[in-house]
Amino acid sequence: MTHHELRRRVSGKAVNVGGAERVVSALLGGFLALKAAKKGGLLRTLASGYLVYRGATGHCGVYKAAGINTAEGRGILLDETVTVNAPVSEVYSFWRNLENLPEFMEHLEQVKVIDSKRSHWVAAVPGGIRIEWDAEIIGEHENEYIAWRSLPYSDIDTHGSVEFSEAPGHRGTVVRVRMQYDLPGTGVAAVTRLLEHITFRQLRGELLRFKELIDGKGRGRAVGE
Repeated sequence: MTHHELRRRVSGKAVNVGGAERVVSALLGGFLALKAAKKGGLLRTLASGYLVYRGATGHCGVYKAAGINTAEGRGILLDETVTVNAPVSEVYSFWRNLENLPEFMEHLEQVKVIDSKRSHWVAAVPGGIRIEWDAEIIGEHENEYIAWRSLPYSDIDTHGSVEFSEAPGHRGTVVRVRMQYDLPGTGVAAVTRLLEHITFRQLRGELLRFKELIDGKGRGRAVGE
């Protein structure tokens, strides 16, 4: 076994959950654990324990049984934070309507909501090529976080989460965004180009555009009042 293979094993079990997905699992597990501590409930306790385990070890028994491995892809994990001058409820509502995302994320051409959980995403690649995939919301709590992932058998594996918290001094909202794009297997050239195009600098720029957009809405309200 190589050093790389050894690192992908925890307590004798192969790691088959990708980095961003592990973060989301740990986040949801922690949230459910807090709920279980306050309100009790066997199901909450079991679910929180499983999700925390899944996030900590990177191993998922369901994935193993289905032959799914999201840890083997080649891709990027982005993690950025920005503070905007708007209340948490307003910022959460803006993000919860996923069709708003292309307004400030230039690598996204369109997001079309299918139902309360599923959506269809279109990414623009330099050269006029488009990549499309379906995604589902895998966890959310109003005014706290939203997490999503691409559906199985997409050309690209992508996971994301956004967290919302009140800024110190009640001065707006702190928004933390984690996004991971992976290229499963050999993939196609267009997907490889997309991964080469998305960078920390680009995500930071997109969040700054989001800040300008939300802050501008706030100034507009102030003038109207």
